[in-house]
Amino acid sequence: MLPSAEGCSFFCADGKYEKNGKEKVAFRQGEVFWRDGTRSVRLSQQGFEQVVERRIATEKEQWIQEQQEIRRRERSELEAARSARELVDAPLGSVHLDLAPNELRLAALDLVRKNDTVAMRHLMNDATHRARALIERDDIDSGLADLLDKLACLAGTFVEYEQDAWLNRVLDVLVDIYAMPLREGDVRRFGYSTTIGPSEPASRVWFLIIERVYGVGGLAVRRNRWNAVRSLTLQLPQSVAELAYDTNWLRHTLTMASRAQQFEHAEANKTSVLTLARGVAARLECLRPDEPNDEALLTSIAQFDVLSNVVAIDDAGTVDGRVFYTNFARFRQSRIQRIVERLLTDASMRGVLFHRGDAALAVALGEIGRRAHEEGFLYDGFESWDNTPVGTFISEHMPPDPREALAAD
Repeated sequence: MLPSAEGCSFFCADGKYEKNGKEKVAFRQGEVFWRDGTRSVRLSQQGFEQVVERRIATEKEQWIQEQQEIRRRERSELEAARSARELVDAPLGSVHLDLAPNELRLAALDLVRKNDTVAMRHLMNDATHRARALIERDDIDSGLADLLDKLACLAGTFVEYEQDAWLNRVLDVLVDIYAMPLREGDVRRFGYSTTIGPSEPASRVWFLIIERVYGVGGLAVRRNRWNAVRSLTLQLPQSVAELAYDTNWLRHTLTMASRAQQFEHAEANKTSVLTLARGVAARLECLRPDEPNDEALLTSIAQFDVLSNVVAIDDAGTVDGRVFYTNFARFRQSRIQRIVERLLTDASMRGVLFHRGDAALAVALGEIGRRAHEEGFLYDGFESWDNTPVGTFISEHMPPDPREALAAD
């Protein structure tokens, strides 16, 4: 038997066995045993002191390792910052997309701090030119994916440092890239097709972009950057919007990815865009500067998803299914419950995410809950808003004619 990680064990039941027809008691409930050499024996005063000493030594060693890691990161960041400063002071083009992500983000921040808009625009223009070349030679899953990682890092950095103007500039670049694989007639062809070939460049490009948008969205939620949540949701190239069906790129991509069997070709344990986005965020340190664990990442991405539903309905003025999709419903309701409850009470948050009145919000949340229940039932996920503050809000504010309430607002 291996030693307890805590140094000793408290027995919660009697340990009994039978020998020669008689019951023997090896230990009783409440007794404490510890590892003395190779033997497990009852804890003595001397043993207790050794257990305490071992626990202190273990905690001290862990603390030392943590401090060493902190110092290592500080040195790494200082070296990257020093290198970034040298790049910023170098000729135009020295800050480029071949830099390592951490070096790139620090250099971009220095350019923003120095208000060097020319160098920043040069960087954005370079991203657009590179993306077009990569798509033209079908280097999507490797070359374009790496470029999109760099753009996601820049977007995450601008979220972190509340640089909304430059975040929107990165989003402009991503929207440009989103439209690049489309040839004449493709928007209508994809829009009216029930299936799309998995090798179609467009659906592959869209999926890669939206995975990263969700990763940045999770960071925006953790940082309470509600303007960023809205901006990350309400994007769509003009060429797609002209069909007058889709209203944002999140919903558009999910529809097209499903038709292109993108989820079927993903790894078996990654069945949702949210888990795929968590993988991106876990891989890119720039999207998790607060270093949450994988579960915390997934929770914040699920929260971005439900808030994006609210934003999409607010923007479109309808609860039609073409506007939003409840990806979050596959997961435990506890992941998103608190953020939706906060939306009801945080005036500054709601003022950014939902511009309509209480009746319209009740309609939006009611329809989100209904669709999430249908989705969650299949995965033992979301149940309903019943018996929650959200359910109470809906029952108190639901208007007689839901569609009219959204139109009126």
